[in-house]
Amino acid sequence: MTLPEGLKWRDASYRNVGFDVKDVERSGGRRGPVHQVPQRDDAAADDQGLKTPEFTFEAFVHGDDYQSKRDALVSALETKGPGELIHPHYGRLLVFITAYRVRESTSSLGKASFSITCQRVGEAVNYPTAAANSGASLTSAADRAEASVLQDFGRGFNVSGLPDFVAADGQRLAEDFMRKIGTPGAIPTGQLTSLIRTPLALGQRVLGLYGQATSIMPRFAGFYAYSAGRGVNAWRRGIDAALALTSYTSERDTIIWSTPARLAQAGNATAFDSLAQRGALLQAARLALDVTPTSRQAASDLRPSIITSFDRVLASATQDVFRPLADLRDATCQQLSYAGAGAGEQLRMNVAAPTPSLVLANRLYGDAADCGRGRAAEISWRNPDQTDPGFMRGEIEAVTYE
Repeated sequence: MTLPEGLKWRDASYRNVGFDVKDVERSGGRRGPVHQVPQRDDAAADDQGLKTPEFTFEAFVHGDDYQSKRDALVSALETKGPGELIHPHYGRLLVFITAYRVRESTSSLGKASFSITCQRVGEAVNYPTAAANSGASLTSAADRAEASVLQDFGRGFNVSGLPDFVAADGQRLAEDFMRKIGTPGAIPTGQLTSLIRTPLALGQRVLGLYGQATSIMPRFAGFYAYSAGRGVNAWRRGIDAALALTSYTSERDTIIWSTPARLAQAGNATAFDSLAQRGALLQAARLALDVTPTSRQAASDLRPSIITSFDRVLASATQDVFRPLADLRDATCQQLSYAGAGAGEQLRMNVAAPTPSLVLANRLYGDAADCGRGRAAEISWRNPDQTDPGFMRGEIEAVTYE
């Protein structure tokens, strides 16, 4: 058969499985309901666009190995999802197989005939999906936990109607706490004397001290350690410092006489310690909002410390505080998982001969945009024990990015 000039016949195939084609048919049109009104000879159409083009064609495979060709085509037609069809007339199409039939006859040995019906489709549509906002959930959980912590402190700390030494001891508790977290004098003595008699206001000021504490401020000390290459765990130093304070215990005088004043003094110390410990949890949770883990493994490694610290404090929590703090623990772990999901996978490699970090970066990432300088610097600060980035050897830590 000779084709008309300008017409190109293409070898037919579906999902790279070839076959011969006998007859080809295409159907189409427009879609939408047609509204027929009584006592009127015309009708109105609600045009909703083109119908999906549908192709029906008679195909066949033949030869001594026709059975294997038949089975391959059947497998391709039954594969899940759309596939690429090389149509004899219309070229490459992405189609969805809606039906097929196979026919074999003793009058046509060595041949299997197919009747295939398919519809042309577009690329997969990425519909919007719902996702939890882990940052908002953590913020909300922290606010609820803080409110319950302050209320519990207000019930447990009291100096009203008691001798002056009880109030003086409460002031000493606050001063010792400020000194231990690196904020001595953050609350002036005059203000502190007044706050001691308003437990809720005192609790708010004490919790606010965590944001001022130099020992748990990663934005400065942690940032410079990170950029100077003093370890890959700089991002979590603020959280680790806050978690360390979940074991905070104030220095107390030994109570010999169980008088009401002495019992109140001991109760105030217990309430203040609980406030400090729970405040440390609140600070660690809020710091988790801003951290960027250096790898997925790094984020995963921090979660056990978070859970252990929360559980230690929850062991002595009252019923009113337990649930909000447990929710905060869960929200913090969820946020760390979310933050770690965007980081690379940690890997370790052994470099036998001294190799520049620039070369290692090129081998790992093929980073040609800036000649590897960005990734090279990253490799350097991930390995602070390597003193010279031009001669790196031994065990080297890096990450892989998908």
